[in-house]
Amino acid sequence: MRPVHFDRRTLLLDLPSVVIVAVLVLGLTAGGQLATWTGIPLVTLAVVYTVALGLWSKRSRDPRPVEEIEELIDGVGGHGAGRRTWLYLVLLVVGIAVIVVGADWLVGAAESLARAMGVSDAFIGLTVIAIGTSTPELFTAIISTFRGERDIAIGNLIGSSTYNLTLILGVPVLVSGGSGPIDPSLLRIDLPLMVAVCLLCIPLFLTGRRLSKLEGGVMVACYLAYFTALVLTQG
Repeated sequence: MRPVHFDRRTLLLDLPSVVIVAVLVLGLTAGGQLATWTGIPLVTLAVVYTVALGLWSKRSRDPRPVEEIEELIDGVGGHGAGRRTWLYLVLLVVGIAVIVVGADWLVGAAESLARAMGVSDAFIGLTVIAIGTSTPELFTAIISTFRGERDIAIGNLIGSSTYNLTLILGVPVLVSGGSGPIDPSLLRIDLPLMVAVCLLCIPLFLTGRRLSKLEGGVMVACYLAYFTALVLTQG
């Protein structure tokens, strides 16, 4: 497998965004919890990032003539296309319902597991839930990399990290009226490590605009060391 190369958007937009957001979250949590108002800048950054992505994509959109795209749409038109549209809408609604119900089950099971194992909720979130929710992204990155769609792999990973730290964190904080007290270990260890990893990505991404197998192996080894330390200290 060839090294993963990064395009200009990754270097000029995606990477700076996730670094800025990570540093912001570290600063916002310095007081030991996230106040309700902290959700506003987080959600705002998510919107700004989305708009920036849209503008960048518009500037580098597919150069094919509009007539070609219209012919393609006409070619799949008719009653068959209408039925497929309704099918896709039904599948979308069902998928959203499954996500909502599954999320409720996930949180409930995680809480029960934490109590049964005698560990903190933060430990379960950093291990079982973090790995479980990241698995689809891992397989998406692997498959897209093998298929040569490396932009999809990198965009998926960095984009999801940015949205997790902005939209996925900001909206619950706004809706629930703050986060409440944050586990001290998260403030002392995990959040600073998150920022350190984001900062480490800058030289790794900029050296030759690529990520070699050796660099990838080092990153995996670092995570395994972090996971081991987490299990030994909090497990």
